[in-house]
This record gives sequence, C-alpha cells and structure tokens, in this order.
Amino acid sequence: MKKSFCAFAAALSMTVSAASGFQPTGLNRDAYLDLMEPIVRLAAGWVDEKGAVIDPALNREWNQTTPRFVSSAAILLRFGRCPELLDTVRRAMTYSCSRLPETEVRESSPDFWMRELATAWYCLKPLVPPEESEAWRTRLAAVEPENIYKFTDPAHKKLKEFHNWAVYSSGGESMRDSLGIGGGDFLWGNRFFDVYMAGQLHRLTPEGMYRDPGDPITYDITTRLQIANALHFGYRGEHFRILDNFLKTGGPTLLRFLSPEGFVPYGGRSAGMQFQEAIAAALCELEANRCKRLGDLESAGQFKRQAHLCIQAIRPYLTGRELYHVKNRFPPTSLHGCDGYAQYSVYLLFASSVLGQAALFADDSIAERPAPAEQGGYLFVLAPAFHKVFASCGGSYAELDADADPRYDSTGLGRILLKGVPYGVLPAMPFTATPNHKLTRGKAPAQPAAIGPAWEGGTAAAKPDAPWDTEIIRQTPQEVAWKCAGKYGEHTVIQEYALTPAALAIRCRVTGKDGKPVPFRFEFPVLSNDGALRPEWKLDGNVASYENIKLTASAPWQAGEEIANRNGLYRVLRFNSNAEGVAEVAAAVSPETH
Repeated sequence: MKKSFCAFAAALSMTVSAASGFQPTGLNRDAYLDLMEPIVRLAAGWVDEKGAVIDPALNREWNQTTPRFVSSAAILLRFGRCPELLDTVRRAMTYSCSRLPETEVRESSPDFWMRELATAWYCLKPLVPPEESEAWRTRLAAVEPENIYKFTDPAHKKLKEFHNWAVYSSGGESMRDSLGIGGGDFLWGNRFFDVYMAGQLHRLTPEGMYRDPGDPITYDITTRLQIANALHFGYRGEHFRILDNFLKTGGPTLLRFLSPEGFVPYGGRSAGMQFQEAIAAALCELEANRCKRLGDLESAGQFKRQAHLCIQAIRPYLTGRELYHVKNRFPPTSLHGCDGYAQYSVYLLFASSVLGQAALFADDSIAERPAPAEQGGYLFVLAPAFHKVFASCGGSYAELDADADPRYDSTGLGRILLKGVPYGVLPAMPFTATPNHKLTRGKAPAQPAAIGPAWEGGTAAAKPDAPWDTEIIRQTPQEVAWKCAGKYGEHTVIQEYALTPAALAIRCRVTGKDGKPVPFRFEFPVLSNDGALRPEWKLDGNVASYENIKLTASAPWQAGEEIANRNGLYRVLRFNSNAEGVAEVAAAVSPETH
C-alpha cells in the first residue's frame, strides 16, 4: 500500500483503528441533503415576487442571501429534492443573475456571489429550457470583476492588502471559467484567480491554514474551501501546485483541531455558527476523495468519518421546529451571539450552501474509519499563527487560546468538551468583556473571563504580555498532560492540565515579581441558560454538580455573577487559592456516562 501523505493520521492509524466499540455513523450524501431541505423550504417562503430573499427580521434583502438560497435549492433539485420549488428557484436565479453585472450590486457583497451562482447554474442547467440557462450564462459572463467586486485593484498595487473576500471572488471566477460560463475582454476567470491569488499566498501557513487579519478560525476554513472548490472544478493555473500542497497539508491539521464530536474550534469573528461544521465536512469530503485517488483508503475513511461527525454535531440545531444559525437556542431572529453582518437569512443559508457543496463532493463508496480526534492521545499547538492549544483524549477535548483577540475571546482555557456532556454545559468558548458581537440576553463580564485565575486588579483571561508558553508533559491514549505559562506585568501564571477520557484536572499557581505567591480566585463559568437548557448546579462545599458532571475544587465553591457569551448565559463559580498560591480543580463525568 502507498505510504500516506497524511502523516499525523497515519501515525495514529494503528491506535485509532483499534478504538473499542467503533460503529460507522451510517450516514451518506442524503444526510447533507436532509439538513439542507428544511432550510431551503423555510427560505422559499421568504422569496418575494421579484425573486429576492427577504430576511424575516430585517424585512429586506441582505447582501448575498439570495445567491445562497439559489445555490442551496439548485443542489437539492439536482438530487431530486423539492421539485415543487423549481419555479421559485428559477425566479430567484434570474433575479440574481440580472443584478450581478450591475455596478449597484457593489454594496451587496458581490465578491461572494459568483461561486454560489456558478454552482446554481451547474445544477439547474439540465432542469430548465436551454434558452433559460443560456440567458443566465450570458448575464454571468457579462460580470466584469474589477468593476463589480468590492475588493479589487485594477492597478494591482494593493493585492496583498486584501484578504478572504479576494479569495471568495477568485474562487468564484475560477469556477465560472471551469464550467464554461465565459467572460469578455476584461480580467476574469482563471486569469483573475492567478492575479488576485498571488496577493494571498503570503497568508498561507506551514500548517496549511489561511491567516485572515486577527487569525479567526472561521476564515481559515471558509477560505480554504473556496480554494479547494476551485481546484475540484478544474483550476490548474499558475498557483495550482502551491495551493494543492497547501490543501494537502491542511487536511491533517483540520483533523487535529476538530473536536471528537466534530465541532470547529472557537476563535475570532463569526464563531459558533452552524456553517462552520458544514465547511469542515465539505473540506473533509474533498480530502477523502484525494486520499482515495492516492490509494490511501485508511486516511480516506478517516476524513469521511470526520465529515459525518461534523454534521452530526450540528444536526440538533437544524432539525427541530426552529432552525438555529448560531449555537444557542434563543429565538434565532434575536441574533444573540451574532456579529453585525450575521443576519439570520444569510448565515442559515450559508450553512445549507456549504452542506450542498459537501453533498456534491461526497463519494459514498468510501468506508468510514475511526477519526484521529475520536481516539486522541495528543496535544496540538498552533504558534505563532492562531496561538491555539488543542488537547484530545479518548473522546474528550480542551481548547486554549494563548493570546486571544479581546474583541471576540479571552485568553486561557475556553472550551471543555467532556465525552457524554452536551455542548456548552461546560464552556465551549470564553467570555470577552468587549464583544464585537451582539449579546441580546444577559451581559458581558466586567473583565475578560475564561476557566482560570483572577486576582485583585487582574485576570489571566486578559491580554498577556506575550503569548503563553506551552510545554507538553505527556501524550498517551490514556492521558494528555501539558503546562502553560504566561506573564501579566508583575504576575506570572502557571497552569498544569491533565486530560483523560473522563476528566480534565487543572493545577494553577500565581506569583508576583518577587516570586512569592499571590492570592487569587479560580473562576469556572457554567451554563445557566442557552435558551432551552437551564441547568441547576448544586454547590456542596468543594463539589459543584449537575447531572453526570462534577467539579471538584481544592476549596469551597461560591456562586458569582451571571455573564454571557455567544452560546448563552453562564454562572461564574469560583473558589480561593490556598496559602501557597495554588488552586486545583477537576471537571469529571460519572463512569456510567463515560
């Protein structure tokens, strides 16, 4: 058998393959379509007589919403779903294709439109009269990118200043070219891709990630998908070899930082949205296909499995009476946890759009193999770019940010996902004091908060003097242990962590400039309300408990204030350090659950 290029996955394959109790998910392409269909049926009711999709909260069309509806619905129609919606979709497609060549569309994020509409054209072409598909093609061929798209520079002097928007537009142009939609006597298609992607190559990391300003995780994976889609549909231009190797390197990185249940890490803007896991699934489907072509069926199966885990993670938010675009269960049009541009219509339909890409990419002949994150036994550190620490062990997982962007997150331990504990009961992201996103329930903390120490006048959740140092202590299938150290002016914080399949133990120490212990309180926020779940935590001396979860501390717990993040409202539990300036806590699930 050929040696796998997926070095990390291959190194773990023997232990992962031996994972006890492995059961295939039983999912296939239909799982993507099943999640898409309720979204598209809901959005079809928002389409007005012109063909525009009207956001139910704003009562007006929002930017790229209509193209995302059209591509989502077109994919469903391609696979025989929702045939009664064809006329509605044709109307929305005609409307979108008529708008995109016009300069007035510049205020509606046109850089994101072409990939959606090219996908829709590809899927709808066999389903409509030839003259109709030709009319759409003619309108799309008339789009002059440097006259229509927002992030362009005809002089080509500012290309390196652009970021994810330029990759979106480049990916759409390449797909337009590969599908034969055509253009005119202007820079378009793969030539546009070659010119504008040249300005993006400096943003690619050795780990196969894309650095948007501020290192947001979402804009790594979503930008990777635009590149991957272009290559999938046929781009073989000037940057093909670089970008193909970039994606090949990024595949194992994706497997390392996703959680065992398939959740995408927090970090930066547009976090906590359902489309994140859909993007990850689409990327994994493409990497599964790559591995199969290379004859590496073990790695192909791991990517296939991870794709299915990702959609299982978001299924609870997309299958009920309400469809949630963000990971809380407050009324979705309240936009709790949403950035200013994250309107309900556009981000719910983005989830269906990328689920549709995954459906197009899916090869159901690939058999699942256990994903590396499910078995774990590793610590994965991203530095200096993204400044993240991920630990995975036997189905449990932790994520830390060593130098968080205070507009969206806080430094420190922000996520604990213990096997058997629902997402968000223990924090799945930290708590910024200065959110750039909306909190329509509760309020942000007075100072940054995460799972960790705070002292008089300061907190380890604040911006450190420099990114935390991380030292790996032990990596085995039974336990992953590591140590993080950070400086905050005169204060030094040292935290030791040990993750097992059923628990995370933490030992924390804070010292001053003289090396002497500094008294502090250790803070541990726990869910109080996510819009549906309202856990009642019981405090009994050193133990705080809820259902199968126990938080055991080295001193008695006290209940503090309620604070909010994107996922909901959390009660801050805290206890005091001892005379030596040390605090210890363990979060564990009961054995019967694990």
